[in-house]
Amino acid sequence: MLAELHARPFPALSVPHRVLRLAFAVGPGDIAASAAAFRAFAVEMGIDAPSEQFKHHRTRLGQTGLAFEAHTEFVTLTIDRSIEDDAPASVVFADILQRLPQLPRLLVAVDLLARSGLERPRPAHALAASAIDGGRAHVATDFRPDADGFVRIALDLQPGLDERRIGTLIQSVIEIEMYRSFALLGLPEAQKRAPLVGRIERDLTVLSKEMTNAKTLQANEALLNRLTDFAASLEADAAESAFRFRASQAYERLVEERLAAFGESPRDSVLPTLGTFLRRRFSPAMRTCESLVERQSELAVKLQRTADLLRTRVDVDMERQNGVVLEAMNERTRLQLRLQQTVEGLSIAAISYYIVGLFGYAIRGVIEAGHLPITQTMAMALSVPPIIAFVALFMRRVRRGSREE
Repeated sequence: MLAELHARPFPALSVPHRVLRLAFAVGPGDIAASAAAFRAFAVEMGIDAPSEQFKHHRTRLGQTGLAFEAHTEFVTLTIDRSIEDDAPASVVFADILQRLPQLPRLLVAVDLLARSGLERPRPAHALAASAIDGGRAHVATDFRPDADGFVRIALDLQPGLDERRIGTLIQSVIEIEMYRSFALLGLPEAQKRAPLVGRIERDLTVLSKEMTNAKTLQANEALLNRLTDFAASLEADAAESAFRFRASQAYERLVEERLAAFGESPRDSVLPTLGTFLRRRFSPAMRTCESLVERQSELAVKLQRTADLLRTRVDVDMERQNGVVLEAMNERTRLQLRLQQTVEGLSIAAISYYIVGLFGYAIRGVIEAGHLPITQTMAMALSVPPIIAFVALFMRRVRRGSREE
């Protein structure tokens, strides 16, 4: 944590000075590969190589300063030389640029020339110019790449300015262009994802109208399934773009902080200041990104609200159907009870019939032996009432035991 405060120090630079800044966008696993490429380049040039876990490494190659920096999603190479030559960068720094490692996704290339003297005419190609640092410096640029691919920036400084302050101003001016470029990475994402959000918004409107005509459980379930598909598509799209949009917001704040720290004022009455120019051209792009994020959030809330309404309708329909099913089950239970009572009565008669028959066989021998002065038929007839009563009491006892269980 303590080392992070000193990870990327501002260099102390004199004037005149020419500074090139190259920024390469990298993924989470590409920083190590970029560091390896920088180390191979340093070995080839015969200079100190950065370590594997470098965040900032500064060295020199003769009269040229070289700085390697690693950030969250990009790495930078800074080349500076104490020279006032205004020739193209490919000519002035040909000895280094032609031997640079081939790193993918070069996103930012800045060419800044810092000179002494505030009375110089502004560059003819400039589209924005500002007086900064309390009028002790003038900066002008067109925010456009030249034939070599570099955005040219002219920085005119008051004579006698402290070298560390010069380095700070140079670094801040370069960072405005660098962070502006990385902030604008969110704009293509917003433009690419806006059609999906618009389609879901339109489909949600159609689905909401269809809800008024959906009267059955099946229709409501079909609408709920479609709505779930909308929500899943929106959530997946928002999750993929969330980092890019948040990063763009962070870079935009860095640009605003750098401009605010300058305390800029108009350099002349012809060109707008850097802040004015960026607010006219850069801010609308950032508002586009913010607008899409807001639309995604609002649409997610609408989808959730509509899904809750549909789930309520489905639950009510299911409860209504469950009530009908329960009523039918109750009716079947009543019929089963009546049938059971009927079968129970028939069972008493059948069991009594068999017991009377067994009793007849048993009493027959007693009567034939002359021990009873009645006939077999009479004995069986007399046994019927007690046997039926016994069987009925027995069945009642069994039924009562079942109810208690």
